[in-house]
Amino acid sequence: MTQVVYARVPETLKDALDAYALGNGTTLTASVVDLLGRGLEAASDEQSIDELRKQLAAEIDGRRAAEAAVVASRTPLGALEVLRQRSGNTVARCPNPTCGEDVSAFDVLAAGGCTACGQSLGTVAETAANAVSERGADQRELLLLLGAVGALLGAAWLVSRTS
Repeated sequence: MTQVVYARVPETLKDALDAYALGNGTTLTASVVDLLGRGLEAASDEQSIDELRKQLAAEIDGRRAAEAAVVASRTPLGALEVLRQRSGNTVARCPNPTCGEDVSAFDVLAAGGCTACGQSLGTVAETAANAVSERGADQRELLLLLGAVGALLGAAWLVSRTS
């Protein structure tokens, strides 16, 4: 069943309706019904559009927070990358007389043993500390350096746990 709606509209709106009907090859009545139906649908969807806008704003805020976290993590990660690169440098020879292989900073600080023979490298750290003392540097400086390495490793562990 259909109903009749009488409505007075501005002349510009009537001209636009006539142009729409002509452009779509429909009658004026069919065009008015089509456009009025779409307008009512859009009005009922307005609340869901607002919800989508709110969700988008929340996602954008989350993305900005994630980008800020990435920027903030670059400095510690850069320091860790330099430490990783330098950990491969040779710092001594294995104290095992039958081995004598080069020992890296990683072997001394992280592995604690020679990768070739498994010899404990505690004496290498002691020898390095003595060499530092002989060159006039304070053993406290070496301990501070080792503490800083430990702090960097701790920071790396924390960053890996939050990622």
